[in-house]
Amino acid sequence: TVHVQAKSMMRAEGPAHLKDVGETEFARGVAAMAATGLYGGARVCEGIVGCVDFRLDPGLVAEALDAHEEAAGGRFRGIRQIAPWVDGELAKAMPLNVPEGLFRDAGFRRGFAELARRGHSFDAWLFHPQLGDVASLADAFPDTLIILNHLGGRLGIGPYASRFDKEFANWRHSVAEL
Repeated sequence: TVHVQAKSMMRAEGPAHLKDVGETEFARGVAAMAATGLYGGARVCEGIVGCVDFRLDPGLVAEALDAHEEAAGGRFRGIRQIAPWVDGELAKAMPLNVPEGLFRDAGFRRGFAELARRGHSFDAWLFHPQLGDVASLADAFPDTLIILNHLGGRLGIGPYASRFDKEFANWRHSVAEL
C-alpha cells in the first residue's frame, strides 16, 4: 500500500515547517511493523506521500523535503496538497478552505519546482472548479507527475446541488482538458 498524507500524527514539537514529517515517521513505523510478518504478508506503506507548504522560503521547503526523505527510509514518493477552495456560504461549512488560486501562486510554484528536481510526484486534492489551476500547474511543470485525488472533487452540495447537470458537464470538460 501507499500512505497518502492525511494531516495525522504530526509532530507535537519542533519547527512548524517540519511538523508534517511526523506523519511520514509514523507511516515508516507502520511499514516496519508490517515487515515483521506478524500481520500477514501485506506490504504496507511501501510508498509514503507527505506534505510540505511550498509557499515557504525555498530553504525551508528543501529542508522539509530532506526530512521527509530521511524519515521515510527510501519509501518517500511525493507530496500531497489538500487544497479545496470555495466561496460564499459554502466556505463557512468547509474546515479546509485554502486561499483562492493556491496552485497559481508564484511562491507555491517556486517550492513546487523542487519536486521535479527530486523525482517526486504531486497529489492534488481540490474541488472541480479548481481543475483549471491543476492544468496550468501541469503545463508549467511537465516533468512532474501529478496525481488527481478524489476524481477532481466533483461538488454536488450547496449552490452546486441545484446545477448538477451543468456542473457535471463542467467537471467532465475540465477532467478531459487536464
